Amino acid sequence: MTAAGGGGGVTFHYEFHKELSKCGTCVGVVYLCKDKVTHKYVECKFINRMSSAYNPDSIKRGIQIMIELTECCGFERFYVDDEHVDLIMEYCPGSDLYNRLMEITWFMESNAKIIFKQLMGVVESCHDIGVVHRDIKLENIFLVTEENDQCPDIRLGDFGLATYIKPGEKLHKACGSLYCIAPEMLDRNPVYNQAVDVWSAGVVLFIFLVEVRRLMERPIHI
Repeated sequence: MTAAGGGGGVTFHYEFHKELSKCGTCVGVVYLCKDKVTHKYVECKFINRMSSAYNPDSIKRGIQIMIELTECCGFERFYVDDEHVDLIMEYCPGSDLYNRLMEITWFMESNAKIIFKQLMGVVESCHDIGVVHRDIKLENIFLVTEENDQCPDIRLGDFGLATYIKPGEKLHKACGSLYCIAPEMLDRNPVYNQAVDVWSAGVVLFIFLVEVRRLMERPIHI
């Protein structure tokens, strides 16, 4: 896999504006950037290759999956240098569903239905190409626009735990976020398939409709 985007690195093509968030385990930082030619705003996710938590196989697999699912996740291109892997993603000014719910507490049923239908469409797209996401949660679902009176399009992010799965295959690695994780992944010897994504999406829908702030505390990963 080779880096895309033409000559020069990410700083050659983009201006940096502000930090948006930090990624787990100090692996990376997300910045708001602007294309120097088109003036389009994008999100640049800088992944530190020097970090002890850096997993090159996971990053490579995640990029390959996002290339196959560009419309669902907003992936545009990536750059690689000696210290970083830089992912260029569609800018979603509406932030993620976690932060939106912290503002409005809960969604009306009509709005929740529209967003959940989109989410299940994205899950279906993943499963159709043999991908299981394994970390569907509020923080990984991004809103394309920030208007509170609309139901914006969504993008599914963070494919760091995603992997390929063959028909009939079972997976055994427990991973994800505890408040959205499927029960079969909590067994001492986990055995599961793509259905774990459907469970996690169902938890997201439940939180849409019920004021349960204790479930929206920052999750512990396993």
